[in-house]
Amino acid sequence: MLVATITGERAIAAFVADAVGSGALLVARYGDVPVGFALVGQGVLETVFVQSAYRRRGVARQLVSAVIASQRDVLDAYALPGDRATKSLYEAFGWKARLLTMRAE
Repeated sequence: MLVATITGERAIAAFVADAVGSGALLVARYGDVPVGFALVGQGVLETVFVQSAYRRRGVARQLVSAVIASQRDVLDAYALPGDRATKSLYEAFGWKARLLTMRAE
C-alpha cells in the first residue's frame, strides 16, 4: 500500500527515473554497493530503507541528515504503524508524531 501511495499511477521504473532525475532519491553506498536510500516528495520524507546487513551502522541517520541538508523543505515523514525503529529515527532529529491514519479493512 505504501508503494502505491508513493508511486501513484506511474510504473515503478518511471517513478524511480523521475525521482533520480529530480534529486528526490538519495542513495547510500558502501564502497560501490548501494545499501540504502531515502525518497523525498513534496515536503515529505516518504521512505528510508537500508539493507538488513547494513542496519545499525548509522546509514539511516546519514540519509535523514542528507535529506535535511539538501534544503528540500521537508516537514513530514512517513512511518508505518508499529515501526518503532523508524519512529525513533525521526524522533532523534526532533520530529514529533502528529497524525495516525486509520483504514477500514
